Amino acid sequence: MLTHVVLHGAVDRGEVGRILSQIGAAIPRDTFPVFLHRSEPTRREAQARMPVPA
Repeated sequence: MLTHVVLHGAVDRGEVGRILSQIGAAIPRDTFPVFLHRSEPTRREAQARMPVPA
């Protein structure tokens, strides 16, 4: 039951995104990734400077 409660919102967001893309509307960015992007810019910048393994 707890798993269902935790994951249910993700399912709903996925369905809304699918419907919006089918009608040609702009799909909004998920709020959690946007929050992380805005709240930790130095961490994101440090990750961008790390070398990519070959």
